[in-house]
Amino acid sequence: MISNKADFLSLKNCEDPLRKPMLVPSGRQVCCDLLIKNLAETALEIAGIRPGTREFRDVRRMGKIIRDFLQKHYEKAFEVLTAQIDITQRTNYKGRKICTWVTNGIHFAAYETPGLYNIHDKLLEEYYDSIANKETGNKRRPKTGSSRNKPNRGFGRNRGWGRG
Repeated sequence: MISNKADFLSLKNCEDPLRKPMLVPSGRQVCCDLLIKNLAETALEIAGIRPGTREFRDVRRMGKIIRDFLQKHYEKAFEVLTAQIDITQRTNYKGRKICTWVTNGIHFAAYETPGLYNIHDKLLEEYYDSIANKETGNKRRPKTGSSRNKPNRGFGRNRGWGRG
């Protein structure tokens, strides 16, 4: 349960490595590292996913694309949340690699995953993807990219390691 005296993440306390667990409430976007947002938008553009297109509604796929791109760039594990509804996030993460933003009605949150984790272990990646799919009610899609697959219409969670 979140107390009424919750500490809110803001640009002022992005630098504080001793900060307590932080809350990013719905309606508030905080980006301690703008490069995360820029890299995420670049990743989606490279994948051919542009705002206003049908593909831009597949939040699970967008989260995975962004997560993989951020992990390659930073060589660290990332967790990415994507949703068509506003995100309220409480995190124990104390670093600067955290960003929340909204693009064309889709809400994004990305942060470096605290903990040791080998991002190059493909079997482990698939295992965590399967957990994310179970949590969000998504069934694994065939790799053929069939047009019969309907885009996910809710919440996508793609993680590197742990629950952050």
